[in-house]
Amino acid sequence: MITENSTNEDEVDETRATRCSGRCRNIPTLVWILVPIALIFIAQFLAAAFMPHTVKTDTEKNNSTLPPVSYLEEEKALHSHPIRPTLLSIRDFTNGELVDVHTKNYLYNQLKYATYTNQIKSEKGSVLLQSDKNDIKFGDSLTLKWSDDSYTGEVVKDDDIIALYCPSNEVNPKKFKDAATIAHVKATHRALSSCQGHHYNTDKVWHIPSFPIIREDSCEFRMYSHSKKSGGQDVGHHYTLTAKTDPISFSSSSKDPTGVHISVTGKVSEMVIQFATVDSGKPIVKYAKKNDLNKITKTDAEWTTAKGDSTTYAASDMCQPPATLTDPGHFSDPGHLHTVKLTNLQPRTEYEYRVGLSFGQGIKWSDTSFDFKTSSPPGVVPHSNSSNNDPVMTFLAVADLGVDGSKFRKDAGAANPNGVTKLITSIVNNQTIDSVHLIGDLAYAHGSGHLWNAFQEMIQPYASRVPTMVAVGNHEYDHNKTVGDGVKDPSGVTNPGGFHPNWGDGEFNSTGGECGLPVSKRFAAPDNGNGVFWYSFDQSLVHTTVISGEHNLTKGSPQHNWLKKDLASVNRTITPWLVVETHRPIYNSETHEMHKPVVQIGLQNSIEDLLHEYQVDLVIGGHYHSYFRSCDGLYEYKCDNGGPTYITVGTGGAPLDGNKSQVIDPHHYTMTFDKSKWGVGRASVFNSSMLYWEFVAVDHNKTLGSIIDKTWIIRYR
Repeated sequence: MITENSTNEDEVDETRATRCSGRCRNIPTLVWILVPIALIFIAQFLAAAFMPHTVKTDTEKNNSTLPPVSYLEEEKALHSHPIRPTLLSIRDFTNGELVDVHTKNYLYNQLKYATYTNQIKSEKGSVLLQSDKNDIKFGDSLTLKWSDDSYTGEVVKDDDIIALYCPSNEVNPKKFKDAATIAHVKATHRALSSCQGHHYNTDKVWHIPSFPIIREDSCEFRMYSHSKKSGGQDVGHHYTLTAKTDPISFSSSSKDPTGVHISVTGKVSEMVIQFATVDSGKPIVKYAKKNDLNKITKTDAEWTTAKGDSTTYAASDMCQPPATLTDPGHFSDPGHLHTVKLTNLQPRTEYEYRVGLSFGQGIKWSDTSFDFKTSSPPGVVPHSNSSNNDPVMTFLAVADLGVDGSKFRKDAGAANPNGVTKLITSIVNNQTIDSVHLIGDLAYAHGSGHLWNAFQEMIQPYASRVPTMVAVGNHEYDHNKTVGDGVKDPSGVTNPGGFHPNWGDGEFNSTGGECGLPVSKRFAAPDNGNGVFWYSFDQSLVHTTVISGEHNLTKGSPQHNWLKKDLASVNRTITPWLVVETHRPIYNSETHEMHKPVVQIGLQNSIEDLLHEYQVDLVIGGHYHSYFRSCDGLYEYKCDNGGPTYITVGTGGAPLDGNKSQVIDPHHYTMTFDKSKWGVGRASVFNSSMLYWEFVAVDHNKTLGSIIDKTWIIRYR
């Protein structure tokens, strides 16, 4: 095995300088403190380095004693997650940052326990609240304007609120979809005005640049004045309705598709199309070879049609709160989720398609058409690639994305999922990409359904054109073992809380409670495994196996048995390249202080021997919000030892680990490490022996990004 490496030296120097900053001063003063700590660190490092070289029995591997829960909880607290924006991406008036729908959202809690007067109090004059549109589509802009009460002289105050209610006839004032104080509205306006040269009047105006997806027929905005008294009595917080807009209808959007995306089934002759609508109906897709379509007429006779099935889910279908809650900021109706399978497709052929909804006596087709290109059959090298000038196939891989909540910012600062989305879309539009792999931690919804809608709309520009395959991460699946209903787990795990090994307790918990249901309903996977949780597929010369680090992988477990069978079934003369993807990395260079990476070691003990036995070439993961590439042939902590190359691409847009107190543990097997850049991995396969790997970083000055790491992985077969 040979690996040729190339890394941007300037980046390495910059990283070294950053590590030294703040640590290279006052050395004489700190030496007596630092020396003992350094000695402890060296001892811990040597212990960690040599521990894996000890041969363990299967029982020892499955029951390894690892660091106590207190260490894990401390490490988790230092691992940043994206802000989960509210439905209307409200901003905090104190600092201008996005308000997290769950944490530090004092207004939701205040409104939950407030009292209300739900009738407009003034008869002769009142505050006016108006919208510039009464019928809109998802994604349209909307502007609200208001004025003070000219009759009574009442002035709209900063602590008064505007709340969105859907449907428009909602009678319970506590069942709003989103709410903001006037001060919040002004802060949201200021942030919008500072982006990309936009300038909006922030006085008594709320401009919403892109109205979100809401699965209702209509909505209305209502304004409430805030007081701490009602009828002369101190009631804490009281809100009196002062104005409301006319109902805003979504009649033109009720049948429009959202979140269009495609995926492979494992057969080159098939493609799965998925989308969602507000209204119910029979999903239908019409498709044709691009070259066979008359570019002007495109008559019905030129299309082939395929029908599919629909599903949905309710809050009660998930395992635990907050996912099971229906109060503001939590569950949101996903609408009707449609799946249509296209068949009899030709390899390496471009197709155009439209999605639609059949109802009554008509069909409502999408306003726009989409396109995709099928891959080569497994084992086939196209004639045009015989000179090795162009890759046989190329896929992109990334993990840890999130939803920014502000598509108008060039640089989101603490998070950048839109930047990565734009990069992937640009690459897809300029290069033949066979598939995009999203390796877990996708929407970070934690039970907030509107974030799943926003995530699927965010990825649609590329996911509607290129098969987008997902893996399940901890933020899709993990749930608490002490509460909830394990029977609802869509992966088939019946014990409450899923997988909780004695060596990793505390690391497999999450407060979301979704237990994988939304991701399993919204995305498809080949039917050769366990839904989106574990499966495999072939494209050209590559066999990709997707597994779940959130489920039991110890020897004898259902997933371990499936993995061994899958790896053993690969015909390396047809698909010589074998790639395994799992959200949690098996090797990485990032830890916190002297704590051992417990799950990493657990995964090594569970499946590293399998990866070595079946000569897996590449293992890709995420979870750590950074980029990492190991030496080639890594097995039992030794390079060039018959194992894979390990790569972490947790750089999909979630806050990077660069500004956190986590430190780099510079293992000898680390070839490249970067926790300062968002980006995506690109694997280009040229033949049965040569694969070219690149890490492409987001660069606002370059549409196609900047390549900051690249290497050839070469196999002699």
